[in-house]
Amino acid sequence: MEAGRIHKLRHARKDILLKHRGGECAHCKLFYTGDNGYLFDFHHTNPLEKLFSLATNQLTKAIALLYTEADKCMVLCSNCHRTEHYDRYKKKVTQRDTEVTITARLIDKE
Repeated sequence: MEAGRIHKLRHARKDILLKHRGGECAHCKLFYTGDNGYLFDFHHTNPLEKLFSLATNQLTKAIALLYTEADKCMVLCSNCHRTEHYDRYKKKVTQRDTEVTITARLIDKE
């Protein structure tokens, strides 16, 4: 398949999947207009269920597989997607720091 056809296929598939998942960012409600698909990402709500990423290079897979994977995701604009990952990272770091502090206090008491 030539590069131009692959690009059009990926764009069309992302358009279909964005509309399938509601066509707006789940956080800030930025609306998909049909021309701004590059602003949106598919965020897996449960990483353990993720079979593959819905990044552009994966959008040539069978459409049924894409629908199944998209149903495991929420649509986020790129800014909200970055914030979502940062907040999860920050929560993990805070949780780890709390565990380290608690462990240090237990050691100090011994």
